[in-house]
Amino acid sequence: AFTRTFGYASREALGHDVSFLCAKPDDCQRLRQEFSKLVGGESILITGTQCLRKDESNFDGEIVGVAVQTDDGKIKGYIVIIRDVTRRKALEAEMQDNFSQLAVLQQVDIELNSTLDLTRATMFALNAAVRLSGADSGFIALKDHEQMVVQQSIGTEREGYSGTRLVPGRGIVGRLITRHQPEFVRNVQLDEDYEADLPGIRSMIAVPLMSQDNLIGLICVETADKMRFDREIFDFLQVLAGRIAAALDNARLHHDLQDRLAEERALSARISNLEQIKTDMIRIASHDIRNPLSIVQGYLSMLRMDMAQLNPEHRQFVTEMEKASDRMDRILTDILSLERIEQMADPSSGDVIDLAMLVQQGLAQYQSKARTKSQRISGAITRQGEALIHGEETQIYEAVINLISNAIKYTPEQGHIDVRLSVGDEAVSFTVTDNGEGIPLEHQAELFKPFYRVRSVENNHIEGTGLGLHIVKNIIERHGGTIIFQSTPSVGSIFGFRLPLVPSQIHQQTIEDEAS
Repeated sequence: AFTRTFGYASREALGHDVSFLCAKPDDCQRLRQEFSKLVGGESILITGTQCLRKDESNFDGEIVGVAVQTDDGKIKGYIVIIRDVTRRKALEAEMQDNFSQLAVLQQVDIELNSTLDLTRATMFALNAAVRLSGADSGFIALKDHEQMVVQQSIGTEREGYSGTRLVPGRGIVGRLITRHQPEFVRNVQLDEDYEADLPGIRSMIAVPLMSQDNLIGLICVETADKMRFDREIFDFLQVLAGRIAAALDNARLHHDLQDRLAEERALSARISNLEQIKTDMIRIASHDIRNPLSIVQGYLSMLRMDMAQLNPEHRQFVTEMEKASDRMDRILTDILSLERIEQMADPSSGDVIDLAMLVQQGLAQYQSKARTKSQRISGAITRQGEALIHGEETQIYEAVINLISNAIKYTPEQGHIDVRLSVGDEAVSFTVTDNGEGIPLEHQAELFKPFYRVRSVENNHIEGTGLGLHIVKNIIERHGGTIIFQSTPSVGSIFGFRLPLVPSQIHQQTIEDEAS
């Protein structure tokens, strides 16, 4: 990525001051100042920097830097990400141009619809068209008794042009009157219909003013610079002409404005989507890795059947590959599970679930796993039918077994785990208490963040993705509940959640239905 962005091989960059990547001295100085903050442990965000490639070309850069710290707070390195945001800035500039055009359109609408004075309205419209297109001259004509007559004109050479009658079929403007189609002529010298009524004109745009499919007038702008006009100006003048026609004949205003706003929303959504790249890449990677991983696991299973034919070293290789593929599979499963939770519809409209039954099933599922560690699991669970909640059963069960499994995983052999489910006036509480090593205070605030794991000598051998508690938190909060957590180092931890009960009348009806 560094090579693609800057053109340097990695070895060419080693040993250089980071400022060699900047194109401007001011940027270099600012970069050194920000990196001094980074060395001190601060995170940095640098925008508006012109970065310099090896071939001397520039690009707009955005630089993010964070210090990497050990558990005891010592800095052991730094991560710096440099993004080429040239395209994003171009999109932002395009959006700003479109917003400016919308602002002008709005002002035109307000001005044109605030007056019934035809002279004032046409002059304002023509001024707007000439100013926004950068034209040297222009005029606006309206239909008067089946003739097209110039009402207003701008430009030294166009003085006294008002009152001129335009002839259908004569010249480029006459062609528009006949066909009712807008004209964009980049080089009038190459148009066989052009009639030179002004010296030095090179390009022109003429747009009809239409109302109810009827031609009520036209607006024309001209320039001596054949590169002045482009397709965007041509398109914009057509929108402006629609506003003018609507104001003059009280039509088509709403339709044109809505179309323009829809374009702006689409552009805004496009820029917003750039911020979703990280999430999308995780989802795509998760799905695309699943298939080749299954193939790897299949071949490993075949190797396992022939383990007797392998020497001890090769058998160890197969075992390590199996562990690695299993870990990858767990990571993918957790990521896809998290994605499903985030896409889940409103769980408050889901099924009525008996939480007591789910907790009993979870305990039964993990009893044997606890016995393998000589652990004792005790439970105090309310009767079935008393802890009814709304939600998606598979997701709630995943939260329950995740907490039970975690307690077994992080509680030492011969430890004790206590599972409780109690019902209050409006909510039901589920807790899992263990007498494990507990969570250090400095890690507790980060515990439910994705991919976060507390590392210690005691649990380094325990496999995990760091997504389990994050998944539980997402499930419970999407069901309108809250997380329960309390931990004392060297004493143990309490993990659980609280969920709202179904309304009493639904609760009672469910009990009656079960009884019948």
